[in-house]
Amino acid sequence: GTKASAVIYSVDPKGHETLAIDDIDMNRAIRAVTAEISKIPVNPRRKGRYAWLVALLLSAAVLSQSPSYIYHWATKLTSPARSQSISNEVMALWAQNHHPACQDNRAVRAIDEFMGNLFPETQPGVIVLTMDSPEVFSLPNGRIILAETTIQTAKTPEELAAKISLIWAASQQNQPLNTIISSYGPFGALRHLLGSDIAVPTPLTFPSPTAEEFIAARDHLQKLQIDTAALQSIAADSGIGLPVDETIQPQPFAASQFANLQRYCRP
Repeated sequence: GTKASAVIYSVDPKGHETLAIDDIDMNRAIRAVTAEISKIPVNPRRKGRYAWLVALLLSAAVLSQSPSYIYHWATKLTSPARSQSISNEVMALWAQNHHPACQDNRAVRAIDEFMGNLFPETQPGVIVLTMDSPEVFSLPNGRIILAETTIQTAKTPEELAAKISLIWAASQQNQPLNTIISSYGPFGALRHLLGSDIAVPTPLTFPSPTAEEFIAARDHLQKLQIDTAALQSIAADSGIGLPVDETIQPQPFAASQFANLQRYCRP
């Protein structure tokens, strides 16, 4: 039924327990999913097989009271294969306006050596693109997208390491995938959760790093005894205080690799 602008739902045939939803997108999603379910030819003996669809629909209605929960679960339940598919779609979109950079063998070697020093255990993949602004992103599959201008404008290897580590920290918390799914809106996120393919909106804007991501990046740098001053400066620009362990003595980091990176990684 309806009440004012809200739609009333009930899992109880007698209507003892009801849920009022006034979110237009969510009501549209519920109608769309209900219509799809009604098209399924159901043998009376197999009704239980589709009970999970009804349960999922009603759970989504409850979650609509807080879209962030939908985004959280849609992100959490996304399979690695689907995450890879979304990453490929984002790369295809970026490839329309940006081109691969640093394809020279010496540049590729410099990138591999720099990343090997920054991530000695498990090295994330890196793609360098030509972009006007010094941007650093991460795809849902963990691959880092680095603007060529980010390399050229970095004043020190520690500054470049700080920017890359910060994006790596965001990818460890599924921030890139959550950002993309949130851009779908509640209706689109619910359709994604139910298995539909949703086009990635453009332009795609990633949020500013969180305090938790700064802390994770700081811990990673300190573990490698890399100076965190550049990371602290970035955090300060975001209004975030970032204390560090003063007992850790920073060591020189990847100076020759950084020099080769700036020398060979050019348009």
